[in-house]
Formats: sequence, structure tokens, C-alpha cells
Amino acid sequence: MREQLSQFWQSQTSRLTAFYLAVIMVMSLSFSMVIFFVSASQLERQVPVTVLRDEKGEQFSYAPRLRQVLEQRISESKQELILRLGVLNILVLVFGLALSYMLARKTLEPIERNVELQTRFVSDVSHELRTPLTAMRLTNELALRQSKLSVKHARDVLRGNLEDIDRLQRMTARSLDLVSDSMSLTLTVVSAREVTEKALKQLASQAKDRRIVLKNDAQNTTIKVDSDAVTQALVGLIDNAIKYSPEGSEVTIASQKPRWGMVR
Repeated sequence: MREQLSQFWQSQTSRLTAFYLAVIMVMSLSFSMVIFFVSASQLERQVPVTVLRDEKGEQFSYAPRLRQVLEQRISESKQELILRLGVLNILVLVFGLALSYMLARKTLEPIERNVELQTRFVSDVSHELRTPLTAMRLTNELALRQSKLSVKHARDVLRGNLEDIDRLQRMTARSLDLVSDSMSLTLTVVSAREVTEKALKQLASQAKDRRIVLKNDAQNTTIKVDSDAVTQALVGLIDNAIKYSPEGSEVTIASQKPRWGMVR
């Protein structure tokens, strides 16, 4: 309980709540002071001198006792006014605390949501960029382990590295488009088997390292999609399948064409 309270007092919510509450209380106390001084000035304004006449018709001022009674009533009225204003400010403090907390949460929720989305975005981008980099690393390591590397094999490795670099450039450009909210999909007609083959090719080295067999059972059905986006989505799914499958197992990618003409 103490740790939770300590975390709350150190959080942005508590600080913003205290700020809103301070603003509310300053306004409430300011209005209370204005009300008190205005009311007090009305109570203390000069009482007109009451002129009385005796039996002979001579004038004389009111007795000092009457002034004392009026001053006492004014003092009692001030004390009652202070008490009522104090009770009012206590109520304002209680309701202001609840209102300040609600305003603080309403203010911070969009900010926290944006921070969470940014964190998730960075995590997803890091995961997507790590896959082709891992493939390039494994391919190069396997090539370097060979005592005699043929020119043809070296060219194949370099060609594969260039493809991975192009893929990284496209992924980086798409990530920047997401940040700037200007992302646009380029739809082209491709084969479902071709897209899955591209995804499997990126993860071939990773699967070989874990002795996992990748099997492509996708149909040659044509689909109209953004090839890079679909390929990257498949890479993420297959990468997870490779990570969480036991060594020596088989990962199969299959596709099926439903009746309404979409590939799943």
C-alpha cells in the first residue's frame, strides 16, 4: 500500500492533480475574500445618527449602549460569514480534488496513449528490421565458414545481401511514412505462392540454423495486394513460428481460396 501511494505521489497524475487543485483553491479563496470584504464594508458603513427628542422637545443623540449593540451584531455577522465561507472552501477542496483528478486523467490519457503507441511502433519496427539483418548475418557467416568459396556462391551471397538491403530501405521508408501519416499502399497483382516464397527465402538461414524445414503449400492464386506489406507480415508470422517451434520440426505455409474470391 505504501509503495502504491509513493508511486502515485511521484506520478505525473498527482502533480497535475495538485496543479489543478491549486488553481481551483486560489480562485475559491479569492472569491471568498472579495465576498467577505464587500459584506464587511456593507456591515461597517456609518450608521446614520438617530436624533431623539425628550419631553421638552430638545434633541439629543442616541445612547452609547445602542452603538455597542450594533458593533456586537456586526462582529457576530462577520464571524458567521467567516464560518460559512470556511465551510464553503472545505467543500470546494473536497469536490475540487475529485474534479482535479478527473481533469488530470483526461489530460494525460491521450499523452499516455501516444507514448504507448510510439513504444509499440519502435518495438515492431525493431523486430521487422532485425529479421533481414539476422538473415544477412547468417548467410555471411555460412559463406565465411566454407574453406573454398566459389565465385558463383560469393555472387549469390552478395546478390542476396543486396536484396536484403533493398528490403531494409523499403521498410525504413514505410516506417517514415507511418510516422508522417503519409503511408500509401501500392497494390499489384501477384501470386500468393510467390509472396510466401519471398517470405520463406528471407528466413531460410534462420530456419536452417534451427534445423527447421520450411514448406510452401500456398496456391498459385493471384491476389491484388501490396507485395512488400504482405511479405513483411508473413515474415513476422513465420519468424515467430520458427522461434517457438521445436528444433527439427516443420513449418508449413498454406493458402486457400474461399468461395467469395479472397485468399486466406
